[in-house]
Formats: sequence, C-alpha cells, structure tokens
Amino acid sequence: MSPGSTDTRSSWLKRARDARHAARLADAGPLAFIFGWWKFLLSLLVLLTVVYVAFTWPLVRHMDTVPDAGDPLLNTWALSWIAHQAPIAPARLVHANIFYPERYTLLYSESLLLPGLMSAPLQWLGVNPVVVYNVALAAGIIFSGVGIALLILELTGDAPAAVVGAIAFAFLPFRVDHFSHMQLQQTQWIPVALWALHRTVRRRTVADAVMLGVATACQLFSCVYFALMLLPFLAAVAVVLVGAHVRFTKTLQSLSLAVSRPFAAGIVTCTLVSALVAGALVAPLGMAYISASHIVGERVDGEALAGSAVPSDYLAAPPASVWYANATSAFGGIEHRLFPGVALVLFAAIAAWRRRSASTFAYLVALAVAIDMSFGLHGVTFSVLWNKVSVFRGLRVPARMGLFAGLALCVLAAMGVASLRTNATLWTRRLVPTLAAAVIAIESWVHIPPGIEMPRTIPPAYEAILADLAGAPTTAIADLPIAAAMPSYMYYSTFHWQNLLSGYSGFFPPSFLDLTRLLEQFPDPDSLDALRRRRAQYVVLHGEVFRPDEYTQLVARADASPELTLLSTTQWMGAEMRVYKLRMPDAP
Repeated sequence: MSPGSTDTRSSWLKRARDARHAARLADAGPLAFIFGWWKFLLSLLVLLTVVYVAFTWPLVRHMDTVPDAGDPLLNTWALSWIAHQAPIAPARLVHANIFYPERYTLLYSESLLLPGLMSAPLQWLGVNPVVVYNVALAAGIIFSGVGIALLILELTGDAPAAVVGAIAFAFLPFRVDHFSHMQLQQTQWIPVALWALHRTVRRRTVADAVMLGVATACQLFSCVYFALMLLPFLAAVAVVLVGAHVRFTKTLQSLSLAVSRPFAAGIVTCTLVSALVAGALVAPLGMAYISASHIVGERVDGEALAGSAVPSDYLAAPPASVWYANATSAFGGIEHRLFPGVALVLFAAIAAWRRRSASTFAYLVALAVAIDMSFGLHGVTFSVLWNKVSVFRGLRVPARMGLFAGLALCVLAAMGVASLRTNATLWTRRLVPTLAAAVIAIESWVHIPPGIEMPRTIPPAYEAILADLAGAPTTAIADLPIAAAMPSYMYYSTFHWQNLLSGYSGFFPPSFLDLTRLLEQFPDPDSLDALRRRRAQYVVLHGEVFRPDEYTQLVARADASPELTLLSTTQWMGAEMRVYKLRMPDAP
C-alpha cells in the first residue's frame, strides 16, 4: 500500500470518528450538546473577538468613545440605569428617571434588561459607563456568532462550516449600518432559539422545548424589536420542519395527509411547554410594555411605510463598506441598506443546489418570509401582522427584518460549505472553509470612523444641585433647551440620578410634547406653572447648546424673574452653564 493511500485511509477514518462523535452530541441533551463542543466554542469565541478587534480598530484603544451622540448615549444611560436601580428597587426598574413624572419610561425604547443585568457587575466595579456600553456592543456581535455556530453544528455537525457561518453572521453588513444601534446588535438569542427549535422537532423532549421558550424570552429581554420579528421567522422554519413529517397519499378520488400519532403528540406537548415557559417569563415585562403603550400610543401607517424596504434596498451596502460603498450608493438610504454580500449569496445558492433536505428548504422559505417582512406595508406578511396583531404596530422600521434575511443566508451558506466538504479530498475539506471565511470577511470589511469621547466627570452645574440638596430626597431637573441635546442630559444623569423632565427615546409621551411647547416662552408664568406641576425644583441653562445670542437673552429674562434664584454659574465645554432654583408654593 502506498503512502498516499495510507493518508487517504487515515483521513477517512478520522472523518468517520468525527461523524460518530457529532451524532452522539446531536442526540445529547441541550446542555450536554453545548459542553460537548465547549473547546470548539471557546476557540470560536477567541477567534471572533480577534476579528471584531480587527474590524473595529482602533475602537479597542478608545473604549470611552461612542459612534455618535444619539442612540449610543441612550443605550449607555439604559445600561447604567439598570445597574443603578436593580439593587435598590427592582420593582421600579421600568420607571426610569426621564420624562418625569411619567411612568414606564424605560420601555419607551428598548429596555435592554438582559444586557443591562449582565453588564451590571462592571458598573458596580466602577467601570466607565461608556466602556460598559462598548463591551455590551461587542458582546452582542461576538456571541451572535457563537449562537449561530451552535445552530450550524446541529444542522451539519461540521465545525469548519460553523466557523464560516459565525463570521458571516457576526459581521453581516446589516450590523455595520447599525453600528450605533447597540440594541440591534443583541441578536445572540435568535440562533439559539432556532437551534432549540430544530432539536425540539427532531427529539420532541421537554428539555429542548424549555430551551426554546427560554431563548425566545431572552431575546425579548435583549431586543424587543427582533423578538417580535423572530416569531414569524420561527413559525416559517417550524412549519417546514413539521411538514416534512407529514405523509401525502394521493388516490384518484382524494388527497390525504397523515402523520404518526407519537410525533403529533410530541409536537403539541413541546409547543405548549415552550409557549408556557416563554409566556411565564415575559408576562411581567409584556404587561409593562402594554401599560407604556397606553401612554405613548402606537406607530402610524406613515411611519411604517417610510420604514418599509423596497427590492433595490438589497443592492445597497453601508457607506462604510470598503468594496461596495461607491458602487451601490445610488440605492437604499438610512435604515434601507440591506446588501448581504455576493459570497454569502453564492454559497447559499450552492446549498440550495446540492443539499436537498428539510432544513435547507426551511431556511429558503424563511428567507422568502424575511424578505417579504422587510418590505413592510409594501409586502404581505407584515401588512397582515400590522393589521391583525397590535404589538406589531409598535415597529417603525420593518426593513430591519433584513437581518433575518441575512441570518437565513448565513445558515444556507454554511450548509453550502458543508456540502462542498462532503466526499472531498483532505486538502479540499480544509481549503473550502478557509477560503469561504476569508472571502466573506474581506467582502464585509468596513471602515469604522473614530468615535466621540464623552466626559468622565459630572458637569459642575449638577454638583451645585447635589450640594444644595445636601442629601434631601431626589428632585426633578429641567435642562434647557429641552428639545436639544437630550441624550447628553441623560448621560449626565448617570452621575447624579436626579429625575429629568427631558428625555430621548423611541416614543415621546404627549405630556413631554406639551412641556416643550410651554417652555419656549420660559420663564413666563405658564412655563413656571408647568415646571411646578412636575415638581421641578431646578432649571439648568446649557450655554454649550444654545446659540450665544439666545443664551444671553434667556439669562437676562431668568435673572429678572422673581420666581427664580441663581444658584451657580460654571463653565462647561468652553461655555457657561447656569443653575436656577425655582421658588415652590410652600417656600417662605
């Protein structure tokens, strides 16, 4: 026997052993499955971390910066609020310190409850809130890759293919276009829910059904937007997987369908278990969101229509894309850049061509559903859900369903890689996933611009308020101008945690809109009465936000008002900040 044939025989024996090992793990329970692959998953975690650092360099050297002063500051505040409030009064966690005295204010946007609780120890150790934000941002992206690797291991048992899928999903172009939306990077539980779904249909055990319910609930606690979008995606995959067990019998007179009784009973039982587990976990938060919706209302058709994708949006790459930004700039726009990359589509097409299985068909169907959902009110699925299911009327941008289209392509692409490795030579088996991962990573390469450095200390104006309170109960502060720089006011509040009349979120309560109108004439009697009704004891004038002439005129009016007493005058960011104390009715 020649040396070459010996090598070939050894490689075949190794592949046979790997296949038997993968089969044993596939039949194990959920936790046993994970621990059986723990070395691989740990190695993948390190790899994805290295790739993340390379993609976002030099962000790792400037973890105290944010991409912009909008949503990143909102998310920084939310994470900090959860860490601050959870140990003190967890029952009041949803009643945050913005839009005072409204309630459920944490839920006017993504609550980030699970990321907030998981990152809270860093806050308690005194880590800079912006650094904590960047850690949570990175964790959402990296663990999304680990999550989809679990799913691909379940479907193929092929670790190299799982690496390809992990890199593709973790660095999907959609993520780059939403890099400043940390809440939209919290997708790690989506592939875990799909992994549990496949195991539930295949094994029909209570443990897998419980895992499905828990993973779905965890996605809701991480990002409600994608939790709602996950439901029709899960349903599409489940229908195909269950349908594959249905037998069709056709006669000249009729067409009959049949399914084994044990399978049907198992599916019904597991469905009930998953629904009960998820329902029990999310019920408290769900009821709180319903209460919040009664305050802020629902989205209107015009908002959802503006956020609905069109087919050409799938040709639009992010402006940060190194290879495609110029070529696709004529398409898409903000929230409408859904280009997944050429390599991802090609490898997915290989799976559709070569890998004929229920799982392949399931993700092709789910891909079609995701694309149709992203079309929003231009499509069918979202239009039906918008009109029939009230919770979907809280979604402003159906085009974000493009993430699920990308997820389906990532799964199919990994299946395509696995199919190319089947019955191939040793070098081909090694070369295919390496080239696939490299091509997908290079194609997704982007330029992340430098972030904005945020102050690490409290503005002196708020120190004056805390000194004046001298340990008194929490009060309310009116920061002016109230309709500008509101995310920065929320960031400043992480240093003092007083109640704010202002706020920045996905929804604005009617009371806040009324207040902004009244404060245009500050300090006239109506505006001062509005502040007193909201128990605002202090007014902060931000000279760094106002135009110089506006600030000078406002200061003159405030100084002339007998209802206001100047508490402090300080400098901040090269401009003046003033704090006035409002005379309350019971004051002497």
